[in-house]
Amino acid sequence: MIYLGIDVAKNSHVAAAMSSEGEVLLMPFPFANSADGFALLREKLNSLPRLPLLVGLKSTAHYGENLIYFLCRNGYHVAMINPLQTAAIRKSAIRKT
Repeated sequence: MIYLGIDVAKNSHVAAAMSSEGEVLLMPFPFANSADGFALLREKLNSLPRLPLLVGLKSTAHYGENLIYFLCRNGYHVAMINPLQTAAIRKSAIRKT
């Protein structure tokens, strides 16, 4: 399995990918929140091994809507993560690592 994490922002996003074994497959790279940026993302994704891919991104109001639509339309599995929930999980940990 490959995990692609995307940090969503207003004008540009940053993505990185790693395997389920922890191997970094794509170092963090920026891409624009536009059709050209999405084409760059698709180009990078096409360079990855042909394994199941899960895309995770945090819910950031409307800034990621076009990206989510693009990913779903192109057959990628997308998991939207609520930042309030992840912060609560992080704070509930006993160890501060």
